Amino acid sequence: MSFMKRRRTLSVPLALLLAAGSSAALGQIEVDPAEPAAPTAELSPAAQRAIDSPVLTEGERRDRRIFHGVWTEGDLTTPLRRAAAARIVWNLRDPVFVDESLPELLRAERLVLIGETEQALALLGRDLSPTACRLRAEALEWSGRFTEADEALEPVIAANATGSLKSAEDLTEAARCLTMRARLRGEPASQYNAILQTVSRVHQQVDRLYWPAKLVEAQLLHEKDNPRDAAAALLEVLTLNPRCADAWMLLAQIHLDSFNFEGVDTVVQQIEQLGDDRALARLVLAQLDLVQGLPDVAAGRLNLVLADMPRHRLALALRAAVEAVRYDEDGLHLALMDFEAISGRHPFAWHTAGVYLSRNRQYDLAAEILRGAIDRQPNWPAPRIELGLMSLQSGDDAEALAQLRRACALDPFNVRAAFSLHLLEDLARYETIASEHFIVRFDPETADRALAAEMLGPLEAMHREISTALQHEPDRPTRIELMPNHSRFAVRITGMPQVHTIAACTGPVIAMEAPRVGPDHFGSYNWLRVLRHEYVHTITLSRTRNRIPHWLTEAAAVWLEDAPRDFATCVMLAQAWHADDLFDLDEINWAFVRPRRPNDRSLAYAQGHWMIEFLVERFGHAAMLRLLDEYGQGFREDLAIPGALGVSRGQFYDAFLEWAGGQVKQWGLDPQPGMDELVREQLRDDPEYAARLAQASQQLGRALGQRLRAEAQRGAVDPLDLLRRTLASLPRVQPPTPELSDGVLDRWLERYPDHPDLLRLRISRWRAQRRLGPDMIPLLDRYAAARPVDPMPLQMLAAIHLESDEPQRAIPYLESIDRLQKYDNTYAIELARLYQGQQRFDVALDRIRRAVTISPYDARLREEAAAVAIQARAFEEARRFLVALTILEPERAQHGKRLEALDRLIAAER
Repeated sequence: MSFMKRRRTLSVPLALLLAAGSSAALGQIEVDPAEPAAPTAELSPAAQRAIDSPVLTEGERRDRRIFHGVWTEGDLTTPLRRAAAARIVWNLRDPVFVDESLPELLRAERLVLIGETEQALALLGRDLSPTACRLRAEALEWSGRFTEADEALEPVIAANATGSLKSAEDLTEAARCLTMRARLRGEPASQYNAILQTVSRVHQQVDRLYWPAKLVEAQLLHEKDNPRDAAAALLEVLTLNPRCADAWMLLAQIHLDSFNFEGVDTVVQQIEQLGDDRALARLVLAQLDLVQGLPDVAAGRLNLVLADMPRHRLALALRAAVEAVRYDEDGLHLALMDFEAISGRHPFAWHTAGVYLSRNRQYDLAAEILRGAIDRQPNWPAPRIELGLMSLQSGDDAEALAQLRRACALDPFNVRAAFSLHLLEDLARYETIASEHFIVRFDPETADRALAAEMLGPLEAMHREISTALQHEPDRPTRIELMPNHSRFAVRITGMPQVHTIAACTGPVIAMEAPRVGPDHFGSYNWLRVLRHEYVHTITLSRTRNRIPHWLTEAAAVWLEDAPRDFATCVMLAQAWHADDLFDLDEINWAFVRPRRPNDRSLAYAQGHWMIEFLVERFGHAAMLRLLDEYGQGFREDLAIPGALGVSRGQFYDAFLEWAGGQVKQWGLDPQPGMDELVREQLRDDPEYAARLAQASQQLGRALGQRLRAEAQRGAVDPLDLLRRTLASLPRVQPPTPELSDGVLDRWLERYPDHPDLLRLRISRWRAQRRLGPDMIPLLDRYAAARPVDPMPLQMLAAIHLESDEPQRAIPYLESIDRLQKYDNTYAIELARLYQGQQRFDVALDRIRRAVTISPYDARLREEAAAVAIQARAFEEARRFLVALTILEPERAQHGKRLEALDRLIAAER
């Protein structure tokens, strides 16, 4: 599977602007299922007690209710109170803000929030209060005047250093100022503990109900890639102020980071309940649109925001991201110029656009834009981290190492960057082997050397098949990174040591976990089949310039695995088809990333495979290639499908559903009549059930008559309501469970001799009553013909023949079963032994080779494989098996002796 890692977010002054996010996401992976849920906020008892304190005047109580977000309209008795409430819920267009009697700090903060920085600076004048210094620095920073912004922070930071700041408000402003200085000067390491100590002092010593300090803590944790603790801090904020728009906004960002779209929807609903101004909701939804590949929808939302706030920095930065997701490079640069016209060399829009380019795997342009962000503010770690992680995925290790080293020097507390840097430095000691189209990198200090040494030949054969099928070759060799354990693989893919897969493609790089059993390992698996899947991603991404929809790259990858669909998958697809529960073309892409139900991801893979089978069968192989090229030119699905297939998106999907129904019938998974109908027929013939129904009808009639008379005595009667209440009061008549005796089953089979459900039931009954034997073969053959996708009869037929005097007759059944296996080499081993018994050593070698592909670290299996290779006179291959044994079990001298003996035999043969 290809993967998408969770986005990293920005470190900028205001909580709102944290919503822009960031990522080196290059595909899709399973996200952490335990991310925080969107809460329904309720005020904490402590805050309520503070509001209810008897020592407060009514005016003070109103101010407390506003501060804690539980005011009513009756509390907004003055312009100041109305403006303070409007600021909390981000209703920044409230007419109250034109009232010049409002404090200048409150008016200036609103101007900074909507992007009117020059007006804010003029209003602040020479005010040197902590809040004024912080707002002045933010306005200067957003104008690209970084040196002046840093100087504006000095009075607050100096006062904090001398301990002269005492109030919760002033200490919180000091923490904000320290955060800005860390970014401006490139000093996050030296400032991090000071910031935490300052906000902790507010909580523990000054005012534990002062929620702005906890909000600063949440922003800092989020910046350090610690979303879980950040979310916990936000929940604390919301218990102290359920209407805090900045907290809801940052919580929405955390859900966006983890592709928790349901969580985003819940938070948006909360934001929309805060007030009449929908700007925040539109900004969140615009980002959700961009994540889902809907740039035109996002543009519409952003235009509404910019119509009211034309200098809003996040909206302008996201407008640049819209052009990035549209693949419109000229439009992107024009949007960046618009941002710079009011923000000077501030890197925010460049970083935001780079994030979305990276997410869409537009590596070259993303690198250019992210370098632009770095050039504009070299001390800001975020774009360096983004570029470093993206370069790691695109295979540019030198760039990744340089950027992550500098980023970690600036900010050693960013967990993902630190993990990735450690991995990169470790990868530097790995060794590589190469062929024309592949480079395999492995840890030379592990037994992975044994597997790496034998990968290139099968990989080149695989390349010939897949590049021919897709009519394309990548412009560079593909790097296969064989990671020694699951933790190292996970860090390689996501920057964190947990991920729920075994291999992942980022385009020119495929990482895979060593297929072995043991601690910190997924287990054995067919590494070549898995790499076939991933290499299809490499080629489809390359052919489409990384613009292929998720469902289609996964569909092509499963399709070209060259393995039959297993029975469980057929049943899952059939059930979804019967229930009208298949994904539409919008839903399927996100079912891979953010499944809503336990089997959604599996269904998405299976349905995608099904759809590409339909596409090729109905429209031809060339049409599938044309569709890839439509995507490569930047066309989205509503244009690409008609351009390649000559039908609309909806027509394609409707035709697929009709075709899928035919497939279900061919699989024997739509038998007619269904078992429910057969049971109903049986019940209709059951005299006991008929008598119970008659009794129930009489009971209902009597009850209705009694109630009708009673209701008539009290007045008017509603007949429908009377019937409904009467039925609800009566006991339900449960149908008896029919006794499906052998006689009944035989009668059904006489009427429907090829009914797969009845045949399977007959086999189950027979198997429970007697030993598996040759007398079952005709029945098993009938069921195999009626339901060809079920391996059960093949397994039984194989077992019957293996216990007979002619075990070789089990071979065709074992072959069919073995083709289904991805993790189990039992059947391949048994086939190798059967072919050995027939003296067909070349075929036996092919099957034992398949078994070794699933368990390449199994020394006993390799010994057996070496023996079979010698029998087949494939001495060079036998030698490779023995060389691998010397690596897997270096302590066993006999492997070396056998290798020496084989070398003598090879020399003699020459």
